[in-house]
Amino acid sequence: MTLTTQRPIRWGLLGAGVISGKFATGLSVLPDAELTAIAARDGERAAAFAARHGVRRHYAGYEALFADPEIDVVYIGVIHPEHYPLALRALEAGKHLLVEKPFTMNRAQAARVLALARERRRFVMEAMWTRFNPVSLRVRDWVREGRIGTLRLVRAAFGYNVGETAAAREGRALKRELGGGALLDVGIYTLSLAGLLLGWEPDRVRGVADLDPVTGVDRVASVQLAYPSGAVCELSSAVACALDHSAWIYGTEGVIEIPRFWNPFEAVIRRTDDVSEATPLDRVYGLPSGGAVERFRPEIVGNAYGYEAAEVMRCIRAGLTESPDMTHAETLAWMGVMDRLRTDWGLDYGEAERV
Repeated sequence: MTLTTQRPIRWGLLGAGVISGKFATGLSVLPDAELTAIAARDGERAAAFAARHGVRRHYAGYEALFADPEIDVVYIGVIHPEHYPLALRALEAGKHLLVEKPFTMNRAQAARVLALARERRRFVMEAMWTRFNPVSLRVRDWVREGRIGTLRLVRAAFGYNVGETAAAREGRALKRELGGGALLDVGIYTLSLAGLLLGWEPDRVRGVADLDPVTGVDRVASVQLAYPSGAVCELSSAVACALDHSAWIYGTEGVIEIPRFWNPFEAVIRRTDDVSEATPLDRVYGLPSGGAVERFRPEIVGNAYGYEAAEVMRCIRAGLTESPDMTHAETLAWMGVMDRLRTDWGLDYGEAERV
């Protein structure tokens, strides 16, 4: 398949749920992207999705989309356990691939997908959309430029509360068969932030989790990473309580604050070298003491999902098989870290994570 800049890159979406809808909206702002087809197990849902988003073709079941010769790249937006088998089928059909996070259920599955991608010479990327948001990229540059001195600590939290009802335990967030739990669903965002700022090779990993007494998945998780540089990360995730969704990046000369870091709209640098006797104690211990030195609040294009799609298309047109900013090595590393944590917690997904 040869792609040129003379025509749009044609996308096929797997799954007609909320996340695919958001991705379709993100694609709509890109002039060189065409949403060509949508496929879902339920043909009526696929048809309704196509009508809402102006998709040219819709399929009941996934095989027809894989066989569609006009599809260049496939986006997988279905539940976690289906990522692995569908990624293999897409690659076998010769498609490039963007797979929602978490990439697969474990490292072994991810390694097999990436090996097949290399064999077929197809582009593959984990859909960590936050990484390509202009706010995330500016924060990365601030840290690299030493704007807050030496990086010492990263704190990030992402959590929501689905409740403890029987209905909640049958839903995606808490059901083991559906790949439920906090770490794979939202904890991966906190790990990705660590990767953006410090890389994906911590030399120490520790974590604790509260497991749901009925389904056994992690409903609250806390992870600590330590890096050879001396930097430490404190990362929290939950599906049983709402967390603040913020990130604080502490250096020897300042602090970066990112409200709603997983879908950021701004970042602020604050100084920590102006503490005085007049400074309230809660501003001395644990919180930034100075005013904003710099605030970055760009215009976000669309709903921000288009940034990752633009990166996929840039890489495909350049003949790359992976993004230099969301590498295969990083995907494998974080899948391995999550495997280790789940082993310590006694959390196994059974058939959903078999290779």
